[in-house]
Amino acid sequence: MGIFDRLITREEPTPPSQEQVEESAVTPDVTDQLLSALLTSDSVSRSQAMGIPAFAACVDVISSTVASLPVRLYRRHGDEVEEVEGDSRVTLLNGETGDTLNAHEMKAALVRDYYCDKGGFAYVNRVGNEVRSIHYVDPAHVSVEKNTDPIFKRHMVLVDGNRFAPWQFVRVLRNTKDGATGVSMVSQYGQLLSVAHKTLKFESSQVERGGSKRGFLKSARKLSEPILKQLRKAFHRLYSDTSENFVVLNEGVEFQEASETSLEMQLAETKKANSEDIYTLFKVPAAIIKGGATDNDRDNFVRYCLMTVLDELCTAFNSALLLETEKQDMYFEFDLTEFSKANMRDRWEAWANAKDKGLVQVDEFRREENLPPLGMDYVNMGLNDVLYDTVKKRLIIPNMGTVIDLETMDVLSNANPSISPNDGDGGSNENEPPEGGDPNEADDPE
Repeated sequence: MGIFDRLITREEPTPPSQEQVEESAVTPDVTDQLLSALLTSDSVSRSQAMGIPAFAACVDVISSTVASLPVRLYRRHGDEVEEVEGDSRVTLLNGETGDTLNAHEMKAALVRDYYCDKGGFAYVNRVGNEVRSIHYVDPAHVSVEKNTDPIFKRHMVLVDGNRFAPWQFVRVLRNTKDGATGVSMVSQYGQLLSVAHKTLKFESSQVERGGSKRGFLKSARKLSEPILKQLRKAFHRLYSDTSENFVVLNEGVEFQEASETSLEMQLAETKKANSEDIYTLFKVPAAIIKGGATDNDRDNFVRYCLMTVLDELCTAFNSALLLETEKQDMYFEFDLTEFSKANMRDRWEAWANAKDKGLVQVDEFRREENLPPLGMDYVNMGLNDVLYDTVKKRLIIPNMGTVIDLETMDVLSNANPSISPNDGDGGSNENEPPEGGDPNEADDPE
């Protein structure tokens, strides 16, 4: 033996003791879903969360609804706002993105990642100042490199190790605290989703057993080892294979059914409660998913659920797609009038009301409804209304042709100063002869 062999000692593995072997042999196999649910961690993966019907339904209805809304680009001119038409960025957000995903698929994917992952990411391909294409990036390939300063925060976006600046991406982040990554609903509400997922697994195990109840065997005498092995195999086939639905017991062996647990007896109620909790997290009315939604349900869905996501997306589009010189007076916004297209009667009543109030012209809503224009460039104005000039503090009465100064109460103009006696007002007429005179003398020049 050399000197190094004497200096370096090797510790030989200690064989397990008899007690450890026996303890390992009697450790129960966790096959019951209820027991497994108690022993596993309270977390689920994205794929497991999307396997929960209520969670998947909420994500799908929100993402598909947002993706179906067109994006418009607007420019402010003082107090006026006009839509910018023909901009290539609007085409990329509503049609072909230049990627394998079209605009609808890209927006839907961004919203799904917003809820289920660290955030939604899309690379903005620029040539100079021109946006040529927008490429969706799976968050699985995205990581973030951050500094440690809690005040002056800086970070870089890494895609498979390649470093990019944050402004090169459309980034939609949920509940972010650093502007780099978001907090998904899967990680934030992992315990609730874990319960819902385990409930589905438990229900699945019951279906796989074909409704066979768990229980135990009672025997009046001690069974031999070969008989025990046969019984184990028979019951294993009974619970694992739905094609075999009976077991032949030897004489003296009796099957005692185990009592149902509270979860087994209230499985439907548990699933319903879990689904209602998930709907509440998304702020989606249950009737939107199940059907039979009222106008109030749809309004709440848009106001409390969709508007948050739409605002996040518009902010991300403004940050990544607009130049610094454009951010002062230009902005992206979703066209919410698309919601009304699902109800023709309400849509046409809304247009008619806007036309009667003078808010839109006839050809404006004809263009929105893909109808040819009529060349009627006018705005409705009811003569029964009194107009108030807030600058000059004057009242304008269109049906009387009168303008009144509110400070002096003087009539500044009157298109009809005289009033005919036939109106029953008792006023004088300029064509009437003087009082007490002969009517025939009024025309006599002498």
